[in-house]
Amino acid sequence: MTRPHRRSTDAASVRRRPHRRTARSILLGATTMLVVAVTAACSVSPPDNTSVPINPSVSGPALVSQYPNVTLTAPRDSRGPGGVVALQDPPTPVDPDLTSVGVSIRRIVYRSTSGLDNSPTEVSGIVVVPNGPPPDGGWPVVAYGRPNSGIQPQCAPSLFGSMLGNAEVMANIAVSGYVVVMSDYQGIGQSGPVVPFLDATTYGNNLIDAVRAAHALNPTVISTKWISYGGALGGLASWAAGDRSVAYGQGLDLLGSASIAPWANMTGLVDRAVSGTLNPAQYSVYIYTLQSIADSNPSMNLDDYRSPYARSIWPTLLQCLPTARTSVEDIGRAITSLGPDDLKPNSIAAAAFLKSRIAARALPVGANKQPALIIYGTDDQVADVGPTEAAITQACQDGQRLFVVRRAGETQEDLKADQAVDFVNTLRLGGGNVTNCGDRP
Repeated sequence: MTRPHRRSTDAASVRRRPHRRTARSILLGATTMLVVAVTAACSVSPPDNTSVPINPSVSGPALVSQYPNVTLTAPRDSRGPGGVVALQDPPTPVDPDLTSVGVSIRRIVYRSTSGLDNSPTEVSGIVVVPNGPPPDGGWPVVAYGRPNSGIQPQCAPSLFGSMLGNAEVMANIAVSGYVVVMSDYQGIGQSGPVVPFLDATTYGNNLIDAVRAAHALNPTVISTKWISYGGALGGLASWAAGDRSVAYGQGLDLLGSASIAPWANMTGLVDRAVSGTLNPAQYSVYIYTLQSIADSNPSMNLDDYRSPYARSIWPTLLQCLPTARTSVEDIGRAITSLGPDDLKPNSIAAAAFLKSRIAARALPVGANKQPALIIYGTDDQVADVGPTEAAITQACQDGQRLFVVRRAGETQEDLKADQAVDFVNTLRLGGGNVTNCGDRP
C-alpha cells in the first residue's frame, strides 16, 4: 500500500512500517508451505500491459504506536452468517512485522456458508485493526484472500504467529489505514466440514462473512465498507467475494476488488494431466483438487486418477507442514518423485467427470457491479491462460465492471502487479469505477 502521511512527532513514537513489498509478493510469500514450490482457450483477450487509471498518491491517516490497543469484544453470536463464535488471542510469538506497527490482532471463529451445499459452517481467521482514532465511519476493511497453504486443518495461517508468511502483507495493508481480515477458508483451522478447494462460492462467502465478523467486534471503529484483495488462490477468493456480494453480502458496502493471477478456472489441470504435461508447480494444486473433490463426491474413486506409486505416497503428498514422521525434505522428495503417468486419469469418463467438477467451482459466480481489477500473466505456470481468459470473458458478458491487465510473457513469479496496491487505495476514495471489457480486441 502507499506510505501513509506521518504527523510531525518524535521518530521513536512513529509506527515502524514494514519493508514494502510489491503486490506481487502476495503470490510468493505464502503460496504454499511446501518447499516444493519447485515449485478451453478463449480467443478474446485484453490489451497487453494496460495501465490502470489510478491515483497513486492516496494515503491514509497517520498511525502511531503510542495509542492503546483497540477494544475488540465478541458480540452475542447472531447464529447467522458472520456471527462470531469465538474471539481469541493470536498464537505467539506473533511475527514482528505485525507487532511492531501498532495494531490489535485477534483470532476469530465465525459462521459462514458452504458453497457446495449451502450448509452452515464455522471458519477461522485473523483480524488486524490499526490502533488510534479511526476516520469518520470507521476503518475500511480489506478482506485479504490469502494464497494456498494446503487442505488440512493444521494448514491454517491463523494457527501460527508467523501467519505462514502472510504477516508482512497484512502489516503493509493495516499501516495504510485499513482493518485487515484474513480467512483460513472452510475446513482449514476448524476441522469438520469438507475443504472445498477451488470452490469460488465458498471462498467468496468466507471472505464476506469474515468482514461481517470483523465489523461486529467494534462497529464504531470498523466500517462496513470493504474491499477484497488477494493473489493466486486468494485471487480466486477476492474475485469471488465481489461476485457474491450482490446475492450474499447484504448489510455491507463493497467498494471493489483486486485479484492478482487468480486461479479463476483450473480445468486446464485436467487437460494437462491427460496429456502428461502437468508441471511441478501444478502437482500440489492438482493433488489437493483431487482429494477435495473426492471428499465431497463419495462415488469418486481416487485410484482412477493416480498410479499405485502415487497412492503409496499420497499421505505425504497431502502434507502442508512437517510432522513427527514427515520432514520438509520428505514432502519435497515425494512431489519431485512423481512422473507424468502418476497423476493421469485412467479413462476419458474419469477425466470428463473431474473437469466438470472443477468447472462447477470456477469463476464467475455472481453479477458484481463494483469495480474489479484483474491482473494476470500469459505464462503463469499454475493457472493456464486459456481458462483464465474464458472466465474473464464470461464475467464481462455478464456485465461485470472488470478492468483487466494482461501481462504478456510473465509468470506468477515475475508478474508486475504493483498497480493493484494503488487501485485498492483509489477504491477507498470512490474511484476505480472503470472497465475495459468493451475495449478488449
